[in-house]
Amino acid sequence: MVSICFRFDDASAKSDHKLEHKVFDVFARLDVPLCVAVIPFAGASKPVPLSPAEQTRLIREGMHHLASAFNQRIQGFVPPWNTYDAWTTQALTDAGFEFLSAGFDVYRYGRLPVVPITCTLRTARIAIQKVCCFKWLAPVVVVVFHTDDFIEHRYPPRHDESWPAMSLSELEALLRWIRTKPGLHIEPLSHIAIGSANGSNLRSSSELTLPYRVKVLVPPMLVRSAGWRTLPGILWGMSRNRSAFDADSEAEPKGQSKPVVLDAHHGKHF
Repeated sequence: MVSICFRFDDASAKSDHKLEHKVFDVFARLDVPLCVAVIPFAGASKPVPLSPAEQTRLIREGMHHLASAFNQRIQGFVPPWNTYDAWTTQALTDAGFEFLSAGFDVYRYGRLPVVPITCTLRTARIAIQKVCCFKWLAPVVVVVFHTDDFIEHRYPPRHDESWPAMSLSELEALLRWIRTKPGLHIEPLSHIAIGSANGSNLRSSSELTLPYRVKVLVPPMLVRSAGWRTLPGILWGMSRNRSAFDADSEAEPKGQSKPVVLDAHHGKHF
């Protein structure tokens, strides 16, 4: 079974609410869970390093503000700019958070479950196809996206940013495609974190103890099976990877190519 999670970042008092509501509508109509990372106080987020006391204060203020706004307990935390340290995880644990989700890199401090992202919306389909060759590892794909990933965004991309990844209709097509594939299951990010806390041993593929030439061929994913350490199984998955991904690259529309400016993470801050 391949688990897929979606994380929608940077909703705030100043974000594109009209587009956000349309995104929520797509997920709600298809009954697909979505983790939304909300900025509690627009313009106030700061990257680490901060003092332990300052981190604790900001985390608790943000948690109480969102819990009051949404009338429910806040379970997970996405740090500003996806940066965190040992003091962050300690403050989160003390405040009662159940998990942390940040960028592609994994830094483990203490016992708080960490669920990193593995791909962006732009690369989601091909990432899922590749990971399907490693189903026996019980992999997890975490897709992160923002409002400016959609062509419907209220502002056009700057000259140093890439063209938006897709339209809302293409998002819906992606979700429907996932739901038709046997062995694929869309889950809330919190479920993956709870499973990790209960001993499912969630690890990033970047942590594989394999020769570098082999390791770089393994697609970005999180794995839950103990078999992730076995070289024969990894090689078998890679051989399938090279063959074909059920010839599904088909569904990628072949329209006019769009300009892409290649820079650090396509102009996004991860």
